[in-house]
Amino acid sequence: MRLSEGLEPGEFSGKWSGELSGEQTAMRLRLIRLALVLVTGVTAAWLGRQFLRRQRATSRGELDEFIDKCTARCVFEKLAVELYDVVLARAPASLRPRLQEIRDEEAQHQKLLASVIRGYGGNPEHISRSARVVQLECEGIVKVARVEDFVCAADALLAAELVDCASWELLKMLARQIGDDDAVEQFERALNTERRHLAFIRGEVIEATLRVFDRHAG
Repeated sequence: MRLSEGLEPGEFSGKWSGELSGEQTAMRLRLIRLALVLVTGVTAAWLGRQFLRRQRATSRGELDEFIDKCTARCVFEKLAVELYDVVLARAPASLRPRLQEIRDEEAQHQKLLASVIRGYGGNPEHISRSARVVQLECEGIVKVARVEDFVCAADALLAAELVDCASWELLKMLARQIGDDDAVEQFERALNTERRHLAFIRGEVIEATLRVFDRHAG
């Protein structure tokens, strides 16, 4: 059956040539606008996916480097806890409460880093390239703390805290580079905590060294 069957002459052309009532015209415009919105939304979503795919491709190397450095710091913080445990065993009683606080804060930093690493799909237990280097460095520091007296152990702590501050500063810069604002904020807090650790340990090393110097001078 043809579409025009059953219509009076001229009726077909009237109904299909665009001669619509005001209500029909408004409805058609609404449908057109809806179609445009749908098409625009689908296009935008597709372009967004393509952009993110390109971003992931171009930043994969940066993310790998970031995870590598976070893993290295995670290993360091784990060994820092061990280092403080060693020093606590031979520290003067007056220093132990503060050293215990620092030890516990290092443990919290390890947990923070493990969480960030997992968030990027990494494994905090994996010994990465940088983590292997840090592991070797820290083993030497811990060895000094084990075999020497408290003054030498405090020197070992000072060396560890100097490295720790510099490394957290680098991590914060890398987090900013990849656009992870949450990590930047968390790393900034960790860095400030490590600066307080450094100030305390530096002061204790200076005092301990001066006491030894005074004994020799006397």
